[in-house]
Amino acid sequence: MRSGYPLALVFVLALPACTGSAPLPPKALDLNRTGVEALQEGDLETADARFSLALEYNPRFVEALTNMGLVEMQRGNFDRARQLLSRAERLNPDIAQPHHDLGVLAERENRPDLAARRYRDALEVDPGFAPSRANLARVLFHAGMLQRARIQFKRLVEVA
Repeated sequence: MRSGYPLALVFVLALPACTGSAPLPPKALDLNRTGVEALQEGDLETADARFSLALEYNPRFVEALTNMGLVEMQRGNFDRARQLLSRAERLNPDIAQPHHDLGVLAERENRPDLAARRYRDALEVDPGFAPSRANLARVLFHAGMLQRARIQFKRLVEVA
């Protein structure tokens, strides 16, 4: 990344969601969890295999799709990452993580305006989602929008 400032990447675990569908199989949840562990350790191949298998159990498993998007982002496959994250976002727009990760992707592509919009989207879903709040504040600060950044940093302190 060119900018030299850290992005808040958050690896998600399966969260209960009210989607009106059958609950996720325990094995899918376990594969997602251990995939997150592999991703945090930098083992992209293992993470990819675990998330892929979790999606075989349920192709609508938003968290596994989002995590697959993170794997592709780490690999530098931005188009594939965007496809996966956008699909996750469409499947359940009420989860903040896909919106946030699309913001991280936009920053990686040096598109701060789009990143800020995506972070705001995540905060519309969950105003307490600290990674998006922190990234939005930082993007605004670097864009010279100091008063707006200050507001976001103050809100971040309250959330944290």
